[in-house]
Amino acid sequence: MVTEFQNVRLAALIIVDDALTTPLVLGRSLTELQIARVVSLGARHVVCLVRQVSPQLLGVADHLRANGLTIDIVRSVADAADAIHPDETVFLVASQVLISTRTLGMLLDSGVSSLLCVANSPASPQFEIIDAAMRWAGYALLDGATLRRVAGMVGDWDAASTLLRHLVQEGAHRVLLDGDQLASAMLVIRSDAEALSAGRKLLNDNIEGGQGLGSYWIGKPISGFLARLAGELGLKSKVIEYAAVGAALVAALVGLAGWLGFGLFILLLAFFARAAATRLASAVGELNPSDRLFRTILRGTAIMIVGACAVTLASRTGQWGCLLLGALLIGSHALIIQRRMLKSGTSRPNRWMSDMLSTVVILLLGIASTLPVTGLFIASVHAVGSYLWMQRPVSGDFDTA
Repeated sequence: MVTEFQNVRLAALIIVDDALTTPLVLGRSLTELQIARVVSLGARHVVCLVRQVSPQLLGVADHLRANGLTIDIVRSVADAADAIHPDETVFLVASQVLISTRTLGMLLDSGVSSLLCVANSPASPQFEIIDAAMRWAGYALLDGATLRRVAGMVGDWDAASTLLRHLVQEGAHRVLLDGDQLASAMLVIRSDAEALSAGRKLLNDNIEGGQGLGSYWIGKPISGFLARLAGELGLKSKVIEYAAVGAALVAALVGLAGWLGFGLFILLLAFFARAAATRLASAVGELNPSDRLFRTILRGTAIMIVGACAVTLASRTGQWGCLLLGALLIGSHALIIQRRMLKSGTSRPNRWMSDMLSTVVILLLGIASTLPVTGLFIASVHAVGSYLWMQRPVSGDFDTA
């Protein structure tokens, strides 16, 4: 039922207060985002305690089940306790705030039993008082056996408070978020303005570290705008990614047919769409098991169009050196990608190195300015120079997409 995560069988109990409604963040409800958070930490069994089952929650449940996870939707504490095995470690979520994955990780690292707390102050009236110094933020880590013991003592909607008192009496460890941590660790979503701010923060906090010239200077701002727009429209990242892959395949066919400008332009749109999908998925915690496949398809179509550009320009202009430039460009990108895979997790971003997006932009600008061979030459020199720069004694200190 539950996979192993750092030798812990991790589950989650999310108590949904249907009486309180919060604005959507990137088109997702607070409950959806909370589920995504615990799943991203390794929970493979989620139990939602609700008064009323909503269509949105059913959609989330279907998505999780399609990805091999177990989700139970129950209406009583007794049913929730029965659904969770006594040996499972349980994230308890009974809060109207969203906390960061890093903060959830701190709670997990603190072990069973633990409470996430904030200082008792006028700035935190929405949280339940523990003592004169602390309030409970609504997140805890406990074992399934404790949940089963307490289940018979409480009403369905007193469960969180009763569990809190039980954990306090047991001397549960308290993870205290101080004033400096609160801004980055916790998002309060009570109004449309706070929801908009939360969405932007989630997107900005989930930008991939690896950045090349095109990814950082062009892809980053455009994908951020598109991801916000997609979130507000309630679009799923997987739908956007399928559209991006479809556009990339169309771009390859158009490019191979000799319409290089149109092919490059469609491919550029595909890059933007996929970057937006990846960023949105990371922000809201959507599972994306096909990420590597989609990335490979996009890179493959880009290489096909680059090859088509070299061959078409050589045949149209008679400058057969274009074939050499195309080979150098494709070979350099293959080596850069291989180097990136070898140095994954140990390199730092370099915002001027060649990546597929910058290559597509340079080639498109060359064609648009009626200097296609010049564009191919610049893209090739940039890619070769980027790879040679990697071979310095301090090579591997960067990462390009």
